[in-house]
Amino acid sequence: MMHSGVLQAATITVDTADDDTIVNGNCTLREAISAATANGSVDACVGGNDVNDTIVFDQTLEDSTITLAGTELTVTSGLTIDGDTNADDAPNITVDANGESRGFSINTSEPVTLNGIKVSGGVNAAFGEGGGIFAGSSSNLTVSNSSISDNGSASNHYIDGLGIFSRGILTLDNVELRNNNLGSGSNGQALNVKTATILNSVI
Repeated sequence: MMHSGVLQAATITVDTADDDTIVNGNCTLREAISAATANGSVDACVGGNDVNDTIVFDQTLEDSTITLAGTELTVTSGLTIDGDTNADDAPNITVDANGESRGFSINTSEPVTLNGIKVSGGVNAAFGEGGGIFAGSSSNLTVSNSSISDNGSASNHYIDGLGIFSRGILTLDNVELRNNNLGSGSNGQALNVKTATILNSVI
């Protein structure tokens, strides 16, 4: 007999610090984001459930660095990415864009939370917005217990928001923004053009 009920959010566990989409029996962060968006399994990642799913990291990855393979991580559905593997209210997972792209691009009106994540090495290679993180005009982004550091602009291009740029609703809670190197004429560690709430943070 089939029973109807409320759809529960999925928890998707990342089990490797690799950054790929190769079907090889593991679950990368990039694949986990795809699984949450597609509501179907990707490689070893379980599928999302069409609600605000949560991505967590295997305990063996505590204090690991995920070095991106040349392209930013794009989030297009409601999602929580929780890198606080030991519940100490500090980042335990680093996403390093390695000077080749932004770290994250948030392009959804559904709530997105980045918790316990350090975003570093992000760049915007052209004149534009966001070195470490970009969030679009309809976004509702919360960054908590995290660090956004050592991001900026490539070749001293002018960009707004070297650490993070949000055109939507932005909440920073216990976030440190530092060493986001100013390019020529660039504007600010964090810049928001709609609504911002900043709590217990260092900018």
